[in-house]
Amino acid sequence: MDRKLDIIKKLVQLSSLQKQAAIVESEVHMNRLTSTITQLIDIEKNITENLSNHELLVALTNQLKSLVINTTIELQFYDRLKQKLQHADSPLTEWTELGKIKNPNDEEFINDYSTEEERYLYQQFMESGDIEKTLQSIESFQANKSLDDELF
Repeated sequence: MDRKLDIIKKLVQLSSLQKQAAIVESEVHMNRLTSTITQLIDIEKNITENLSNHELLVALTNQLKSLVINTTIELQFYDRLKQKLQHADSPLTEWTELGKIKNPNDEEFINDYSTEEERYLYQQFMESGDIEKTLQSIESFQANKSLDDELF
């Protein structure tokens, strides 16, 4: 019975960690999205004010294109967020609804993680066993990712 309780504790910790990490990651993406939208507004204002300056319009149009691409990338985050939250909830749902307890050390459990962030979070937590330390590691991991890493 103690082994099952240890496994359930680990499942709850992982679920909590995944949800907290998703919140941390969402802040990064919301800040980028807010900044991009602000830049889009500024470019639209510049275009409107400089309709007679062809060279400036070309430069502004190129900036606009880049920002639209970045906005699309940031919006893709929400699709990944949904997927991560489903993965966080799945083991607890299987336990509460089906009575099946997935062991976090089993390959079946590990294979449920489909994103790089999920695998990184899992690896860091399993190595340290510390939620706060893992969250700090995730924050650092997210801060070092570029927009190019996120386009899929």
